[in-house]
Amino acid sequence: YYSGFTDNYGYNYIGLNMKSDNTRPPIFTDKNVRRAMAYLVPDDQLIETIASGHGIRQASIVQPVNKEFYNDTLALIPFDIEKAKQLLTAAGWVDTDSDNIRDKMINGKKVPFRFQFTYRASESNKQMALMIKDAMYKAGVDMELDPVDGNVVFTRMLGHDFDMILSAWSGSAIPEDPEQLFNTDNWANHGYNFTGFGDAASDSLIRMSNKTVDKQERIKYLQALQAKVYEEQPYIFTDSVKRKIAISQRFDNACMYAERPGVILNALKLKG
Repeated sequence: YYSGFTDNYGYNYIGLNMKSDNTRPPIFTDKNVRRAMAYLVPDDQLIETIASGHGIRQASIVQPVNKEFYNDTLALIPFDIEKAKQLLTAAGWVDTDSDNIRDKMINGKKVPFRFQFTYRASESNKQMALMIKDAMYKAGVDMELDPVDGNVVFTRMLGHDFDMILSAWSGSAIPEDPEQLFNTDNWANHGYNFTGFGDAASDSLIRMSNKTVDKQERIKYLQALQAKVYEEQPYIFTDSVKRKIAISQRFDNACMYAERPGVILNALKLKG
C-alpha cells in the first residue's frame, strides 16, 4: 500500500455555553473566563497523545490549510495554567474557603467553579477529558466528566443543555456559510449556534460575507469574523486531525488530497 496523512478541512473543538439560565451555572458568560479555559487545554499534548502527533492547531473557524481565508494574525493560545489563574482571579473567581475550588458570589449566592464536560463516550475522548480535567484542577476549577452516547451529544447541543461540550465540524476547500454556526438567530431557534455566540456586529459580518461576490471582500469579512470569534472565545479549538489514507499499489495515479474523501476513485488506474 501507499499510505500517508493529508490535511483535513474538519476540526475538533470544545464549545462553551455563553448563555446563563436557571438550569446551568452562569460560569461562562464572561469572555475572560472563557479565555482562561482555553489556556487550560493542553492542545499540543492532546495532539501528541491522542492523535499520535498527526494533527495541527488552528486559532479560528477557518482551517490553516485554507490559506487565503485563514486569519493568520491570530496567535495560537498556549497552555498556560498561571495565565488562566490570573484571568480567573481578575474575573472574581477565587478560593474563599480553601477547598481548592474557586468560587464567586453571584446574585447573593456563592457559586463554586464547577461544571460538566460533556463528550461522546469513547476511550480516546475519556483520555482527553482526563488530561483537561487535571489541568483544570491545578487552576482551582472542578470539571466533572459527563460521557454520553453520540446522539445525546447532539440533542444536548440543540437544547443548549450543556456547560462545556466536545464536538467537531467537517468542512471543505471553500469556507462554508458561517450563518448556521454563528448567527444569533440560530441560537434563538435552537439551530447550530449551540454556544450563544454573536451580536449585531458579527451578524453583519456574516451577512456581508454571504452577499458579496467579490472574493477579496469575502476574505476581508471572514477574517474579521474569525477575529470576533477569537475575541469572544465561544470555542476552544483543539486540533484538525490529519486524514489517514492507504491506497493499494495495484493502482497508478495514487494521489491523496485534503478534500474529502481524500482519494479520487475514478482517477485510480490499475497497473498494466
